[in-house]
Amino acid sequence: MIELRLRKLDWPRILFTRSAPYLLGAAAVLNIWLVILIYVEPSPASSVENFFFGIGGAAAAVGFFALLVPMWFFWLRCDHQPRWRKAVWFFLLLLGFSFGAIPYYLAVYLPAVRRRREGISDPMVQVRTGASKIAKIGPFGKALIACWALLFLTVAAGFTFPKGMSYVLHPIAEYFVLWPVTLLIATFVYGVGLALRTGLRR
Repeated sequence: MIELRLRKLDWPRILFTRSAPYLLGAAAVLNIWLVILIYVEPSPASSVENFFFGIGGAAAAVGFFALLVPMWFFWLRCDHQPRWRKAVWFFLLLLGFSFGAIPYYLAVYLPAVRRRREGISDPMVQVRTGASKIAKIGPFGKALIACWALLFLTVAAGFTFPKGMSYVLHPIAEYFVLWPVTLLIATFVYGVGLALRTGLRR
């Protein structure tokens, strides 16, 4: 079985540094600003106001990733809640984006940091340093990899031998687009399941 590892960044230590909660709090504020920009249409303004609105929008986009990515790693590496509760947060982070990252920051991450600074042992949070093993890729995952390889080889052959491949692919030309679309959907679903299984491992 294929086994992958997350290396390089030691997220548990980074997320529990003294400055991390404040930086992530600033990112949460930017996320709220992003939500306002998405759902509140501003009235016509001067060019100067539009400029600052644009700068604010760019900063909000940076804040979106600056909060979402660390919260995902906290969920993966540190969150030790019951599996059903952790699964709920998984889908909130997956489907909610900012709407999920902000509540998770407030309800799970901040209390964990506060208890850790106070020296309180929290069974719901375990700081696991070092590499994190990703759940093993099974037969379906290997089949997906093979299908992607076959697709790329087919496309490469189409560019290399356009006339010959046109005869081969002509009967299925109208339905060829279903192949990559199906692979994209299947890969996304499998990736979500793989991430969920990885995070729920003890």
